[in-house]
Amino acid sequence: MGASHVFPQGGTTVKRRIAAIAAGIATAAMALGGVVAPPATAYADEPAAADVSSVTNPNNRHFMVYYRAWRDVTMKGVNTDLPDENWISMYDIPYGVDVVNVFSYVPAGQEAAAQPFYDKLKAEYAPYLHSRGIKLVRGINYEQVTVEGFRDYMADLGKTADEATEADYDAYALEIIDEYMTSVGLDGLDIDMETYPTDADVAISDNVIRALSKHIGPKSDDPDGTMFLYDTNGSNTKPFANVADCFDYVAYQQYGSTSTRTAGAVADYSPYIGADKFVPGLAFPEEGDHNRWYDATEPYTDSHIYDIASYVRDNGLGGMFLYALDRDGRTYEAEDWSHIVPSNLLWTKTAIAESQDMTMEQAKAAANHYIERMSLTEEGAAGVALNAEDALEAVEQATNLYEVNKAVL
Repeated sequence: MGASHVFPQGGTTVKRRIAAIAAGIATAAMALGGVVAPPATAYADEPAAADVSSVTNPNNRHFMVYYRAWRDVTMKGVNTDLPDENWISMYDIPYGVDVVNVFSYVPAGQEAAAQPFYDKLKAEYAPYLHSRGIKLVRGINYEQVTVEGFRDYMADLGKTADEATEADYDAYALEIIDEYMTSVGLDGLDIDMETYPTDADVAISDNVIRALSKHIGPKSDDPDGTMFLYDTNGSNTKPFANVADCFDYVAYQQYGSTSTRTAGAVADYSPYIGADKFVPGLAFPEEGDHNRWYDATEPYTDSHIYDIASYVRDNGLGGMFLYALDRDGRTYEAEDWSHIVPSNLLWTKTAIAESQDMTMEQAKAAANHYIERMSLTEEGAAGVALNAEDALEAVEQATNLYEVNKAVL
């Protein structure tokens, strides 16, 4: 995924009070069909959860973010050579997101340093995000887990994959679910397919996917409480064609690309799924990565994010996703590219609103309400003095959703 798809202290009382106020404002904005949300602040304690029972995404479009676990505040020195402190927590995930893909890579020997994140994920993060109606999934590599993993599983039994029975596939599926999903309190899995498998590989993966689909996704006994995704960066549909009905949707990695590519991919997958099951995705610049995607560049209306979000909205697609949430707003300039830098998640929040068809009238009303409320808190949001008059004027002058959110954030 992204560049290489491999698998706070102090002020707690004030922070919790501001979080509660901001959460209520976010809920009001979502009820209008929009997503003006509080600035990101890495809360040491769980913020007050908003009542989201009536504010789920109004057009039933998904918005997924890839959350890079090694950049969570609980991770110290895992999968990094940068000296900067991590700033983000899963409490910072914006309202309007309904799926979080927990993306992690833990180098050998760093498991103990990574464990605090997984403990917090199961005990605190997941219950909190569930209270907001969010599902959490985790990616598994198509080749390493779905195909070769099964061959290894059968070899341990003293048999070959050709000798496998349905019971063997069912048992292996349960092992995958336990290791990657239920052990850390998640709701589903994401098959990450970026290779060109042989017919023999596909025969195995078809059976593994069907076995998994008995427990997660639309064919399971709990289709509303679980999720099963197919994640790819191309139009090799061979590993997908026979098992398309097992998945909730296709997440399509099209980093650095416009809606021209989206339209072509939608057509390629149309024999197997409708457009409402197709979810294209873009990426923010990862630190140290030598790829250059340029998906979030001003002016906003010329950006790939605006292009894809508006295409999703106008063409009835299933939603969209963004990779590397914590890198929202970062660039390939040296200071951004070689450091961990906090973000107000402006691009993500705007993409949510754009893809969900929020109007300028709704956006401005929610922004004005937010500014007026936050100007009454002690020192404004997160301890930063808020100039309400300037912010309200900026909202009034805004010509698009990005400018409205920028005035607030």
